[in-house]
Amino acid sequence: MILVWGSDPPARAVGDRLRASAEPVIQVGAADPFSVRPASDGSHGTLVVHGRSVPLNTISAAYLRPPPPGGVAPGEGRPAVLDWAETTPALVITRPAAAASNNSKPYQTGLLRGLGATVPPTLVTTDPAEALAFCRRHGRVVFKSISGVRSVTRTATTGSLRELLAQRDLTACPTQFQAYVPGPDWRVHVIGSLVLGCMVVSPADDYRYAERSGHPVSISQVAVPAGLRELCLRISAGLSLPLAGIDFRRDEAGKWLCFEANPSPVFTYYEAHTGQPLTQAVCDLLVSARPPAERVSEPGRPPRTPSPPPASVAAPVRGASPRPRRCPVRAGRALRRTVTPPPAAGG
Repeated sequence: MILVWGSDPPARAVGDRLRASAEPVIQVGAADPFSVRPASDGSHGTLVVHGRSVPLNTISAAYLRPPPPGGVAPGEGRPAVLDWAETTPALVITRPAAAASNNSKPYQTGLLRGLGATVPPTLVTTDPAEALAFCRRHGRVVFKSISGVRSVTRTATTGSLRELLAQRDLTACPTQFQAYVPGPDWRVHVIGSLVLGCMVVSPADDYRYAERSGHPVSISQVAVPAGLRELCLRISAGLSLPLAGIDFRRDEAGKWLCFEANPSPVFTYYEAHTGQPLTQAVCDLLVSARPPAERVSEPGRPPRTPSPPPASVAAPVRGASPRPRRCPVRAGRALRRTVTPPPAAGG
C-alpha cells in the first residue's frame, strides 16, 4: 500500500498517476478528516479515512505533502502519522525531520557547505548598517526570509536597499542577504538515483512570480554535468532527501553556486514547462519500495523496476543533525551571522 497525503498539484499528480497504474494507494486530502486507531501490540496503529482502515505497518511507501498545522480539517490522526513517518522502515518522501533542515536557511546553508557545495557570500543580520555595508561590498544582493515559509526573493543595490530599510524595520526581522550571481537559474531534481535538470531564464527577481510582475519566464530541459550530478546526489543523500529540488547558478568562472535544497519541491511546475517525467519518476520510486511480486504494471507496459534511492539516503551526515537547532534572537539586539565561502564572480 502507498500513502499519499496532500491535495496540492504534486500530491494530486502522484495520486492520480498511481491510481491510473492500478497501484494500491490511499490518499488523504488536505480537507479530509482522518484518525489513527491505536494498536494493542505496540505498533503504530491503523489509519482510518474515507471509511477504510489501513494498518500503518502495511504501508510500504508514502508521499507526504500535508497541509500546515491548523489548516483545514488536519485530522486528529496528524500527530500519529507524522510520528509513524519518522520511524517506519517504509520509504517516506519526505520524513519530517529531514524536511526540517529547510526551516532555517542559515542552518541548511551550513549543511550544504559541509557536503561540498559552494554558496555565495552570505549575511544574516538585523542590523541595517551591516546590511548596507554588505551590499556596498558586493554591489548587488539578493535577500529573502530565513525561514522555510515561502517568500518572494528580491534583489537590491545599495541605493534601493537604503530606501527599503528606511520604510521597514530590519531590527525586528532577521533577513538573509547573499551576493548576487548573474545568469540563468538551474533547478536540479533528484528523485532516488535519477537526476534531471532544467534551466530557467527570466528578468524577474523571483521567476516563480514572474507572471505576477508581468515578466516572461522560459524553462527548458538541460543535461546535468557529471560533477554537478555527483554533488546533487551527495546533497540529497546527506540531507536524507529521496526527493529534492536543488537550486544553482553558475558564476563567470564556471563555478556552481548552490542556494537551497528544497525537500518538498513543486516539481509539477517544472514538468509543465519541460515535459520531464517527474511525476512518473516519483511514482516509480514509491513503487520500487514494494516487494517485486506485489508491483502492478501500467496497461501496456511491463512492471516497473526503477533504481532505488542510494543506500546513503537513509543515513544523515556524520555530525550533522537533520533537526535544526533553535537560534533565539533577543529583542533590541542585532543578530549577525556571516558565511564566507570563496567570493563569487560578478557579485
